[in-house]
Amino acid sequence: MTTETHKDIAKYRQIYTSVHEDITNGRYHFGQQLPTDMELAEQFSASRPTVAKALGALQKQGLVERRIGSGTYVRYGRKDRQLLNLALLIPGLGETEIFESICGHMAHLAEEKQFNLVWSGSMADDAEARRRHIEQLAARYVQQKVDGVFFAPLELTSEKDTVNEHIVSLFENASIPVILMDRDIAAFPNRSPYDLVGVDNFRIGYLMTQHLISQGCRHITFVARPFSAPTVDMRICGYKEAVNRMTSTTDFDNAIDVHIGNVDDTAGIEALLKRTRRLGIVCANDTHRRPPHANPQPPRLFHPRRRRRRRYRRC
Repeated sequence: MTTETHKDIAKYRQIYTSVHEDITNGRYHFGQQLPTDMELAEQFSASRPTVAKALGALQKQGLVERRIGSGTYVRYGRKDRQLLNLALLIPGLGETEIFESICGHMAHLAEEKQFNLVWSGSMADDAEARRRHIEQLAARYVQQKVDGVFFAPLELTSEKDTVNEHIVSLFENASIPVILMDRDIAAFPNRSPYDLVGVDNFRIGYLMTQHLISQGCRHITFVARPFSAPTVDMRICGYKEAVNRMTSTTDFDNAIDVHIGNVDDTAGIEALLKRTRRLGIVCANDTHRRPPHANPQPPRLFHPRRRRRRRYRRC
């Protein structure tokens, strides 16, 4: 009897300590249901009364709530606790589908992980108007004292490097962490000190070129717009690597051909298409242009406690 009592006490402390740490360390979040008493009993090889005693002690401390016929739910961290305010700053919002998908997924995470999301960007066609709008948004985020910013650096303008450096310096001087999205603010192959979330652009350029070669193209041209992001330089490197790896033969032209031009220059594009037969074109990027009347919208705060999923589409 005595030995059994000591074993029960040891199991009780083990269960109490383990669940307590899981709650306070964030493994279980506010409102989340804990494993059932039976599941915990199996996990810790303990009796159900011992599990109930441990959960009862956690309930007395206000960490959990025991609901008859329903289960045990986490009460640690009040709903009115201060939530993190994270901001998205995306100059090209609306130009490509990828950023709207990313914004929608992050809005979903805001509800799941319990943080506020300030979501905005610029959809202005004019580069100067876009630059002004992005700088104004950055200054506004500093005034709002957001807890962190996800920033897709400006591109396709001769002032992009200066503007991007200015924006990240605003956040750095305000002690606001910055994570870069899709592209760096430093020219390839250099890297800035900021964390970057993106794709393997070198491999993308290589695979696109390799695909065109496999389809019978005998001259490959890489086409990009002026003042593109460093990601385009990385794709050009991948394109060059794929072309250089092709053995020089009579029917394949392994000359490097990078064309930088305006997408609205129809005459230049027509001339490019007439240059050679069996031509393959690797485009640096695709774009989705909005109608001229699509004006940029003010930043919107997504609050995780407002469950209106229609707002996830775009701000």
